[in-house]
Amino acid sequence: MEKYIKFPLKAKKNTYATGSGKMTSSRPSSYDYHYQNGDLRYIDTYLGTHLFSGEEAIWEEGKQLYRARFE
Repeated sequence: MEKYIKFPLKAKKNTYATGSGKMTSSRPSSYDYHYQNGDLRYIDTYLGTHLFSGEEAIWEEGKQLYRARFE
């Protein structure tokens, strides 16, 4: 259970918050950040700059565990 609490915090610290993990985005004016540790994978995507929307999600062994969308 502890890994499910610590992983999202570590993923956020190692992606958007520090600019690490930036990947090539598939859409114009969008940004994708990826982080993986073992079987857990985190992807954070947002579109726009000042007024933006996005989504973050976590998978374990290819099965989605969590997803949040924001406007």
